[in-house]
Amino acid sequence: MQVDIESAVKHGLEKEDEKCLDAAALAVAELLAQKDIPDLKAAAAVFGSDQVSELAGFLWDSMDCKALQDCCAGQHFDAEQAREWGLDRDQYQLALAIALVAHKIERERERLGPC
Repeated sequence: MQVDIESAVKHGLEKEDEKCLDAAALAVAELLAQKDIPDLKAAAAVFGSDQVSELAGFLWDSMDCKALQDCCAGQHFDAEQAREWGLDRDQYQLALAIALVAHKIERERERLGPC
């Protein structure tokens, strides 16, 4: 599952009432499903696991925007970390993309410019 990061950021910015991470998860899920997703529970169904959003939150807290950007560009996969979270490669990379989208949404909202 490949995520168009810039489209997800634009879509996530439309979700002004959501926290950055929630807006990112919903935006990515909606792009993947090609339909409106009402809440994070429905997003988890699109991702195949609620652990995707949980890992995205952990990555968002522990990595900066640039590091996440590099991971997404290189299709980074940490097999051990994925196993700990009970995720496959695609789900792990979705978590990275959601965390990156959340950072970019945050930077846009705070007018900090690109990563």
